[in-house]
Amino acid sequence: MVEHGPSVRLLGAAPLAGFVLEDTLEPERFVLDVKDQLDRILASEELAVPDRAKKFLKYLVDETLAGRSDRIKAYSIAIEVFGRSQSFDAQNDPVVRIEAGRIRRALERYYLIAGQADPILISVPKGCYIPRFARRLTQNTGGSRAANESGQRPDAQAEVPHLNRKMTILGALAASLAVGATGYYNWNASDQPASYVEYAPRVFIREFEDLGIKDHSTVYARGVSAEIASRLARFKDIIVITAPTKETYEQVPASGGIFDLGGSIHTSGTHLHLIVNLLDGSSGEVLWTRTYDGEVDVGNPVNFQKYVADRVATEIGQAYGVIARENFVRLKSTSSSDTEAYTCLMSYYGYRQQLDGSRRPDILSCLEKSVERFPEYATAWALLAAVLLDEERFGPSDVPKDPTSLERAFAASRTAISLDPNNIRAQQALMTIYFLMDNVEMGLQTGREALALNPNDMELTGEFGIRLAASGSLAEGAALIEKALADNPSNANYYLTSLAMINYLLGHYAIAADLIRRVENVDNPLPHLIAAATYAQSGMMKEAQTSAGRFYATKSDFLDKIDAELKKRNFSDSDKAHFLDGIRKAGLSFRSASLASAGQ
Repeated sequence: MVEHGPSVRLLGAAPLAGFVLEDTLEPERFVLDVKDQLDRILASEELAVPDRAKKFLKYLVDETLAGRSDRIKAYSIAIEVFGRSQSFDAQNDPVVRIEAGRIRRALERYYLIAGQADPILISVPKGCYIPRFARRLTQNTGGSRAANESGQRPDAQAEVPHLNRKMTILGALAASLAVGATGYYNWNASDQPASYVEYAPRVFIREFEDLGIKDHSTVYARGVSAEIASRLARFKDIIVITAPTKETYEQVPASGGIFDLGGSIHTSGTHLHLIVNLLDGSSGEVLWTRTYDGEVDVGNPVNFQKYVADRVATEIGQAYGVIARENFVRLKSTSSSDTEAYTCLMSYYGYRQQLDGSRRPDILSCLEKSVERFPEYATAWALLAAVLLDEERFGPSDVPKDPTSLERAFAASRTAISLDPNNIRAQQALMTIYFLMDNVEMGLQTGREALALNPNDMELTGEFGIRLAASGSLAEGAALIEKALADNPSNANYYLTSLAMINYLLGHYAIAADLIRRVENVDNPLPHLIAAATYAQSGMMKEAQTSAGRFYATKSDFLDKIDAELKKRNFSDSDKAHFLDGIRKAGLSFRSASLASAGQ
């Protein structure tokens, strides 16, 4: 019996079962099949890349099929695909490396989702830009392959010379394919840095078990699975796989966490009872479970599905959610430079919860190393922009600031967006930068577009709420911040501080005092400044003076440049006067050129 075992490596992951180099059909036929496969991939909605990346992939395949694989170099790609000038320098312009990384990730996703049954594998291995091709084994092709004496199928290394000899006879076109094939099998993944994608969590979405007795309950079971998958897929640091099979499990790298999401649904009349479970894919341990009950809306029967999908995606998918926390715990025990890029992101979110300035230099250094090692990692660029923004906004006065922090943050956010136009963290950073640059209109537009991409991302929801409030829409902004606080309590300090500021400006001092009192001790100066002003307006002078002392202990230079700081935060003249009045009553000293009468 011939055993058709794994024979091809896909994107540095585990061997992809069922693919072999083609040596039973004429190469001309294989070339036509490769071209058809390329057209299929480029037309698929699952190839989520911009047009320039598609152009890049087509160029690589076309050049190889035309027998010009020796010309596929970073320099020629940059000029012919991306329109760079003759002075292109790959060391200073990473466009080719970035787009190659984007294509590798997109192809991996395509073959895990839409291309599970495609006849031809096209991939671009790390370490080179020459694409590799292989055909999926079927029972018919499998029966034509010779078994060795042990009854085992000959391994891939043994097939390569046979293919090479055959193609050499047939000319330059076939020879280019042979070079690609040999390189594919000889490429050593251990010599390459592991991609951060290998450490991202994989979530297998299973169809919910139908416990009902009516036909429409099956429809609901399928609909819930599809809705949850759609919403989870919007979180860029999670890889979502639907309709998982044994093969898709075998293809997943063992580095990152594997999770199973499923459950059961039961209908009784118009009532729906749904149980959702998230399991550890390795141990089967239940990590998270929720129960949902609702009524079928005759006018819009998918309302309940959408509601459940929103709740599930928000709880488990966001940056502080169950999946991210569990995956971080797994990777923390792995001491490897390859895991640093991913764990660095999770460390950022830990810092973000407290805005602990003492941790900021380490987080900044970590992210700088991550983008240097993985220049195609959009989220790392986005978080680098966010930390640079924090340096600009919250850095202590006794530490020299980088005067280019805002410009560097802008450049980092734009790099992230060029890598992934739909990256929420990048859009969030850019939104904040626009506000600090006094471009409120662009900031709001960027925020609304980002929120439309993923309304279940509470990190973005809260930040956009803060920007809305700063633009004068206090009630609308407060509603979004309150939603973020309810669904993302791990980031409570930031949201409580913002809500306290909003209520202060509305003159609701008792509410503001209650909110600011709930903020845990942090070295961020703004909560202490807001607390001092709030308590002073409430006549609680002892508390106001204590908060003033805590503000001074942060060594912030915020009050020394109060006009510029409040302008960056888009305070209106009346809100500015109101806030400065509270600061003055708290006994804090400041210099304001525009409102000198309110200060010194």
